[in-house]
Amino acid sequence: MPRTISYASMLDREGEDIAILLNPAYQYLSLYLASLINDNPGAFVSDLTIDNAEEIRDYLDEYQNTIMAEQVITPLWQYRISRIWADMLNTVSGNGIAWISNTLSSYGGYWRQAPPAINNEVELQLAIPNGVYYVNFKYVKYSDAGIVKILMDNTEVGSIDTYNSVLTYDNYYTTNNFNVNTHGAHTIGLRVPSKNASSSGYFNRFLWLDLIRFTDL
Repeated sequence: MPRTISYASMLDREGEDIAILLNPAYQYLSLYLASLINDNPGAFVSDLTIDNAEEIRDYLDEYQNTIMAEQVITPLWQYRISRIWADMLNTVSGNGIAWISNTLSSYGGYWRQAPPAINNEVELQLAIPNGVYYVNFKYVKYSDAGIVKILMDNTEVGSIDTYNSVLTYDNYYTTNNFNVNTHGAHTIGLRVPSKNASSSGYFNRFLWLDLIRFTDL
C-alpha cells in the first residue's frame, strides 16, 4: 500500500458520514486519527506525510465520541502486522540505541544498546485494539549477548537467550499468543535482566519487532 494518503475528502465531509473511516483506503489515516485520540503518534505515524494535523485534531475534538476504538482502531487491523524498528523504541534504562553497520546482515547492520548493562530496557507506547497477539523478533546472536525479555505492558510475553559463540545474523524468535484486553494505549518493550553463563555481556542486538494481531478475544 502507498505510504502517503489523501485525507482532504474526509475533512470536507466532516461529520455526515463517519463510515468513510471504515474504508480500507483510509487505513493509515485511521491509524493516525486513533493515535491523535491517544496523543501518541507512536510507531504507526512515522511513515505518513502529515501537513495539517491541527485540522484533523479539530475534527476529532468534535467527533471523537463517534469514531473511537471500534470505528477507528479496529478497522486498521485488516492488515494486522505492525513492524516496530529498533530505532523507534525509546530508552527506559541505559543508553540510546545505536546503528552498527555490517554488510553480512540482511539489512546492512543492526541496532544495539551500548554499553551493555544488566536491565537495559527500551520501549514504545502505541495505540492498538484488544485481541490475541504474538510477537516476531529479529535479532543477532553473539558471545557477549544477554537474555532478552519481550514485555507487553511490563508483563513478560517472551524470552530469548541471544548468546552464541560466533556472530550470527537474521535470527527469529516468535512468542506464544497473549491477550491484550483493552483498546487504547499499550507499551511493548525489551529488557535484558540476565545472561547465559557463557556470555561475557548483556548486549541486545536486533532489527525489529513484528506485533501481530492473531484474532479477536
